[in-house]
Amino acid sequence: MPFTPSGEIVYNNKTPGRTASAQSSMNLLRRNILFIILFITGAAVLMVEVTATRILAPYFGNTIYTFSSIIGVILSALSLGYYSGGKLADRRPSGMWFFCIIFAGGMSVLLLQLLVLTVLPAWGYKLSIASGPLILSVLLFFLPAFLLGILSPFAIRLQSGLLPGEGIGSISGKVFFWSTLGSISGSLLAGFVLIPRFGVSRIVVAIGITLVVIGLAGMLSAGLRAGTGILLMLVAAAGAGAVYWISSVMTRVGVVYERDGVYTRLTVYDRESNGRWIRYLLQDRSASGAMFLDSREAAFDYLGYCALPGLFRAKIENVLVIGGGTYLLPALLAERFPEANVDVSEIEPSLFDIGEKFFKVSKNPRIRNYIEDGRRFLHDSGKKYDVIFSDVYFAMVIPPHFATEEFFRLARDRLTVNGVFIGNFIGDFSRTLPSILLSEIKTMRSVFPNSYFFAVVSPGSAYVQNVIALGVNGEKRIDFESPVIRDNVDPVIRALPEHLIDLRRFEFSVYPVLTDEFSPVEYLASRSLRYEFGRDVDPFGLDEIKAVAAQMLRYNIREGGDARSRRREMLDFLTAEMKALSRHVEVRKIRIDGVESVNVIGHFFPANKDESVLIGAYYNGSPEGNAVLLEIARYLANTESAPEAEVDIAFFGDTGDQARETIETVHPAPVSRSVIIVGSACSNEPARGPGVGITGSFPFRHAPGTCSDDNLEKTYSEIIRYLYALRENPG
Repeated sequence: MPFTPSGEIVYNNKTPGRTASAQSSMNLLRRNILFIILFITGAAVLMVEVTATRILAPYFGNTIYTFSSIIGVILSALSLGYYSGGKLADRRPSGMWFFCIIFAGGMSVLLLQLLVLTVLPAWGYKLSIASGPLILSVLLFFLPAFLLGILSPFAIRLQSGLLPGEGIGSISGKVFFWSTLGSISGSLLAGFVLIPRFGVSRIVVAIGITLVVIGLAGMLSAGLRAGTGILLMLVAAAGAGAVYWISSVMTRVGVVYERDGVYTRLTVYDRESNGRWIRYLLQDRSASGAMFLDSREAAFDYLGYCALPGLFRAKIENVLVIGGGTYLLPALLAERFPEANVDVSEIEPSLFDIGEKFFKVSKNPRIRNYIEDGRRFLHDSGKKYDVIFSDVYFAMVIPPHFATEEFFRLARDRLTVNGVFIGNFIGDFSRTLPSILLSEIKTMRSVFPNSYFFAVVSPGSAYVQNVIALGVNGEKRIDFESPVIRDNVDPVIRALPEHLIDLRRFEFSVYPVLTDEFSPVEYLASRSLRYEFGRDVDPFGLDEIKAVAAQMLRYNIREGGDARSRRREMLDFLTAEMKALSRHVEVRKIRIDGVESVNVIGHFFPANKDESVLIGAYYNGSPEGNAVLLEIARYLANTESAPEAEVDIAFFGDTGDQARETIETVHPAPVSRSVIIVGSACSNEPARGPGVGITGSFPFRHAPGTCSDDNLEKTYSEIIRYLYALRENPG
């Protein structure tokens, strides 16, 4: 090796007994040994970066937050390493220090794997999906990238001292050429060879051991004492042994298969739920399918909506499924439509075999599998389909190119007349910006004017759920009152009216249409992602109140149309929203002093409660009061513990001047009835007391002339507390 006892690199030494040719080859190797090492360390940096996405994806998904955090942290670490390496090389320009840094880099990679096995499982699911990747990227990947970043400027300093006749520019160019070439090779090697064939942990450990061996060999050649070298070797062996031991004992309960696929970490595991065992397929952290082990039936309810195409076409001949998953959906479609040929476009090669082996999907000559991106397949095939079912959601985020207007237009162009497009969307019905679900609905409706949307759990649910989007390439519509629906033998079809989403509940002007040019799906899904995975967002409360108030304000200030049409929009919105949230809705037209008014009343909970409460607001007034009532309705619709009262929530059409008459048209107030009238919820004191026919009303006041967040939240929370305190403090 080309080192003096002091650790300096030399190139002009000669070895006795060697031929001129052999000596020339050795000199060539010695002159380029630094570049070979930089090639290897450059490859190590990119291999760590590529595997980093697989390390974090099971906890945070392959979102833009994950990619941005990893790239940002590693580039930051490299930049600081370059700066520190230049300073250190000027002070300690020796081969000993150079190889010490390589050894330390290898040990840091082994430490990375130890943290992956110990810290990441403990903290991965506790951190939010937005901030978690950044925090853990700093903890896991900063140190290895920083240490390996030191090497390039250090190598420039060493090489320039040994070859003073060669210019700094030439040396720098060679250093960055070989380091970057190594990075390119490492990236391609990891993606095309290593990850598809070996586990991520094996790759990381192999990187660490390789760097440790290079570092130790170099230090020994530079004059490191044999005893010290043996000690360092034992330390490295202990680190690698700890990684191996922890990996062997940390087997997850119920896991029957686990391997890195080409694109995601694939896990098949069994878990008991409500007395039944279910087998799940997990792609990173996204559940792509599930099956009951006792019956081999699909466990995800949204798959039952594969029956929808039969409402539009008597004969289904060609079906395309985009996203195979467990392949239970293609099997269900082939079973339900026995004349259909089912094409499946799935980009992950391993899933077809996993479906057959672990989910008992039988071979069917009518199901043809294509390992190809679904949109590319749809573009290239040119085939017309009666049904296209897109099921490509991943960890609550749809791949951007499957969410755009251009994709829906391509799908429509590949449908036969009255052919149907079905999309499995995921999201919630919050109006708080941003909203991936409402943007997707708006985008799809721009291409499929004849479309329907069904909430798999309930249109009134405040939580994240599957939403089935149905677009029809034609004019045929669903008659939800027909016997075909009401008397259908399929329970999913019979229940369609209860799951239909009334789009009059939403005002879509603030939600963007997604295009290939603009499709920030991770950002639009960020609020739902934070709640679903991070649990740091409350689905009820102030943010939703403000978002609903803003929607109601848009009805009032919208350009175009007269006051009557805007009033109709408001009434349609209130009626549709209360139908989604309450047990029963009444829309009453009343006339007081010759003036007609329309009231919307939603009833909550059975009528056999000890207390009854009427909560009302005037929808011609300030939108904040109405928004508070709607958020109370949302809370009551989603709570598991009902208050000890029958609750009616009413939206009155008059301005409050005839409050007594208006309230008595809803219910003549019995002694047990409490009445709360919320004015603006901000600027005025709510109407109360016997002067307006209110018995046992709830007294709360607000500072006049203000509409603060505190007042809105106080109004909402105090009414909720009042409802639950009635039994202890009646009246």
